[in-house]
Amino acid sequence: MLKKMKMTALSVLAIAVGMVAYGHKQEVDLEVNVEQVLRYEVIVETSGKARITSIQVKEGARETETMDHDGRRWSRSFAGDVPVVVAVTGHAVQGESSVSKMTVQVFKDGTLVQNGVAEGENLIVNVSF
Repeated sequence: MLKKMKMTALSVLAIAVGMVAYGHKQEVDLEVNVEQVLRYEVIVETSGKARITSIQVKEGARETETMDHDGRRWSRSFAGDVPVVVAVTGHAVQGESSVSKMTVQVFKDGTLVQNGVAEGENLIVNVSF
């Protein structure tokens, strides 16, 4: 009887260790796959005399307006597995339209692939990839 209890306890322990090891391997595989998939980085910046008004992102069929910018800078990573369109609007600080500027850059695997620039009173830049 004692021998059967020891064998059962060892079996349960072996199964538990196997489950923990398998779960850890799945998490590591998931992290590696996520890092490999993220390929595009979009960076929006304005000069000191301009502000971001709105950023609309269409990723595949999903369209959103993001508010997670500080008025001067915004960035986001995209997987690149579906078409993406980013539309950014901004405006010059009052009376400073001659020196206001907004830049939208798209990097693919760290290399600049698109560079959109708007200057003046009303700033509008659209990029797609």
